[in-house]
Amino acid sequence: MSYRHIVFDLEGTLVAPDWYDTGERDNSAGQFHPCTGVRPLVQGLKAMSYILGAITFQPEKKGMDMLEKTGLAAYFSCSVQSGAPSGSLGNPLERYLQKTEAARPDVLFVTAGKTGLEMAREANVDCVLARWCPENVPDDMPVFCLNRPDDLAVFLGKPGRNLPDPWLSWAIELQFIAQAGQTYSRDPFDLERFDRIREIAAEIMSAKSGLGLETVKDLFCNETGFQTPKLDTRAAIFSDGKILMVRESQGKWSLPGGWIDIDQSVASNTIKEVKEEAGLDVEPVRLIAVLDGNRKQPRHYAYGICKLFVLCRAKGGQFRPNHETSASAFFSPDALPPLFTEKNTEEQIRMCFLAAADENWQVLFD
Repeated sequence: MSYRHIVFDLEGTLVAPDWYDTGERDNSAGQFHPCTGVRPLVQGLKAMSYILGAITFQPEKKGMDMLEKTGLAAYFSCSVQSGAPSGSLGNPLERYLQKTEAARPDVLFVTAGKTGLEMAREANVDCVLARWCPENVPDDMPVFCLNRPDDLAVFLGKPGRNLPDPWLSWAIELQFIAQAGQTYSRDPFDLERFDRIREIAAEIMSAKSGLGLETVKDLFCNETGFQTPKLDTRAAIFSDGKILMVRESQGKWSLPGGWIDIDQSVASNTIKEVKEEAGLDVEPVRLIAVLDGNRKQPRHYAYGICKLFVLCRAKGGQFRPNHETSASAFFSPDALPPLFTEKNTEEQIRMCFLAAADENWQVLFD
């Protein structure tokens, strides 16, 4: 099922009273905090262009005040008070549907209690049960249960989305095993076997890609030592609510960045790449995300990639055409240029906009 709206039962799924941490059921001061792990979840959902809503058992203004105090309010488009106001629909999910004009199949309700499950059933809206805050809910409730906020992201994952050819995955795993075996084995017969496993991996890759075997060996089997992912940095630089992008040689646009050189740190490599590709001097401010490139990008490589997105502040400089990029410009989130999706996706660009606007941003990671 593909959803557009994710609606949360505010108390118990987004915010929790402080006595949940102390074990002493005294909330006379009305102090609340975000549920553990919820902020990164909400950040990620918003970056993926989900519309987020909240239903509160508090008066609606008080509920939004709770979100404001926890720093989550900016991510939510709509809130609905659970108690039925005079002359309105009794079920808050029905009121949410009416208020947003959302279609029922487009809505997923996340609740922590039995009352929420009953509301979802009455409104004919799909529902999942959050168990990351203590609630007295029977274990035999006929609904999908989430033990941690991360589980919601997994639940929403679309089957088959960006999945590589299984032969590619098998070849990559064989290559990894063979390279590790060549590195640590001392027995000559074992070394011969690992050499043959590496050849088989290259033959599979050649057959699936159409590239010549020697070409594949040069690209795919050209390293020694224990195999680890390659690191790629991408700089997010903003001006007047727009993000800086550079036009690659093939005509599409990306955030300035590239592979981390062996003699560079994450920060220094980000500075170097921005200077080379965009002509700007920048100061890295904070890390936005560390993502698995082969999970997020449409193209799957024969090696692992960790993509690090870094929020940067421009200090001067100007663009000069170079052998990598032919132009630079700032773009708003609703007017992005054609993207070089092998380097960055629209979801990742929107993630950077959200991180720049949120001083309390928590680093996202796969």
